[in-house]
Amino acid sequence: MHRTALQVARLAGVSDAKEFAVVRRALPAFGIGPPEQAASRRIPSAVEDASTTRPCRAPQAAVWRILSAVLLLGNLAFSLASDAAGADDYAQVSRG
Repeated sequence: MHRTALQVARLAGVSDAKEFAVVRRALPAFGIGPPEQAASRRIPSAVEDASTTRPCRAPQAAVWRILSAVLLLGNLAFSLASDAAGADDYAQVSRG
């Protein structure tokens, strides 16, 4: 199932903005920090004691770009097609 810009799921009593803020604040625990902090900020390691730190490895912007691409691919339909002679098979892409 895919969603278009006209079909947006909403849950009563749930703020998308607040939930997104919670996710953004939690990502550094997984080594995913904001772009300006990716190289300089150090965060505690989840598997080691709190005094041990490790650098943030990826900026959040990269994560959002990858997530966007995956979600966009979900809106496409892939089907097998072949040329007129039936010799060459290829993938045909259309809007899902």
